[in-house]
Amino acid sequence: MTTKRFKRDLSQLLSDIGPIDGPSRPGVALRQTRAAVGEAALVLDVRRLQLLGVFQDGSMGQLVWGTAGQIDRPTALYSYTAETLTIHEVVRGGSLDKIDVSLDVDLLSVFSRSGSRPWLTCPNRKDGEACGRRAARLLLVDGETEFKCRVCIGRRRSLRLRLLTNATSHTLAARPRHR
Repeated sequence: MTTKRFKRDLSQLLSDIGPIDGPSRPGVALRQTRAAVGEAALVLDVRRLQLLGVFQDGSMGQLVWGTAGQIDRPTALYSYTAETLTIHEVVRGGSLDKIDVSLDVDLLSVFSRSGSRPWLTCPNRKDGEACGRRAARLLLVDGETEFKCRVCIGRRRSLRLRLLTNATSHTLAARPRHR
């Protein structure tokens, strides 16, 4: 196989590139990135939820997305019982959404020290029936009140993903009575 080598001198290359502050060729406009103006989505990632201790039976608490210095970080109240993660309400941009969505958690056994790996089941309804896809991540797009897998959301290249950074949880356990 032969390869063609192109020889260009520096002046011809600089004329093709054009000035630094303008478009490279006449008539070609600069592209704007859509990520800066696109929608944002809150991500529920099972690996992060497991590390934060959310999957303990009888636990409840608060999930926090975003970085520590960010103002108006999105938060959600959750509870976990009997392999069901329930998101009760979400606060995004100062507004409260009561969503009360129950997400099934499948615990698949694996041959390692951990014993099982959690998967979230997509609750999105398409044509009257649930998607039911097992997913490691479910997304809640701004303006919507239902978590969806990436297949149900479709190809949205402009989605900015907000990752879960913290969780505070309290385990509800029956205390023995002292007499």
